[in-house]
Amino acid sequence: MLSHPRGGDTMARVTHARQRSAHTSIQVIAHRGAS
Repeated sequence: MLSHPRGGDTMARVTHARQRSAHTSIQVIAHRGAS
């Protein structure tokens, strides 16, 4: 599953996933507020 053994790559993916999750939550909240 891990194509790159470097820890930095893993951290980058985790950070990116967290940012996407947070961004999606913000969009959902904003959409609900606008509706």
